[in-house]
Amino acid sequence: MAVIRRGSHGAEWSASEGTVSAAGTPVNGTRGLGMPSIVVAAAFTPETTGGVLVGAGGSVLGIQDTSVASGSPGEVFVPANLVVGVSADLATDGAVSHGWLVINGGNETSTETSPPAGAVVEAVDPSGPAADALEQGDVILAVDDTTIGSMADLRSRLYMLPPGAPVWLRVWRHDSVTTVEVDLGSSP
Repeated sequence: MAVIRRGSHGAEWSASEGTVSAAGTPVNGTRGLGMPSIVVAAAFTPETTGGVLVGAGGSVLGIQDTSVASGSPGEVFVPANLVVGVSADLATDGAVSHGWLVINGGNETSTETSPPAGAVVEAVDPSGPAADALEQGDVILAVDDTTIGSMADLRSRLYMLPPGAPVWLRVWRHDSVTTVEVDLGSSP
C-alpha cells in the first residue's frame, strides 16, 4: 500500500509505503463515528496534510479521515466506496439515504466460550424493520453472503444497500445459527 499526501503549502506531493494494521475498525473521530476505516502505518512529517490510500495496482482504496483524534495507532482512511456512495447520494438527492436495521449494538469477539465474532445486538427498535427478526443478544455473523466481523462491518455493508432492500442475516442465537430475512428501513 502507498499513501500519497500533499504538503502543507499545496505545491509538493509525497508518497510513503504503508502497512495496513487494521481494516473495518470503527472510526473514533467526530464525523463518521462508528463507520469502518482502514488504519495504515506510514511515515510522514507533520507538515503533510490530507491523503489517499492507493493499492498495489494503483486503485484508490481510501481517503484520509482528518477528523480522527490524535493518538490513533496510524493514519485512518475511510474506504473509497463509502466516500463515492456518500458523494453520489449528495449530488443526486442532496441527502444520504441507505439501508438501516434500527438497532443498537457493539462487537462480539470470538473466544472458546463465546459466540462467533460479529455485530452483537444490544437493543432493537420495536417499530424498526428488524423488530420481528432480531432479539437482544443476537450476534449478526453475515449479511447475505458477506461475513460480518464487527458493528462497523455491518454498518458498512448496510450503507451500500438502499432502504427497502431485503437482506438475509445469519445470526448466532441461543447457541446455534439461524437465518432471518429483513427488509431494510431508511437511515435516520
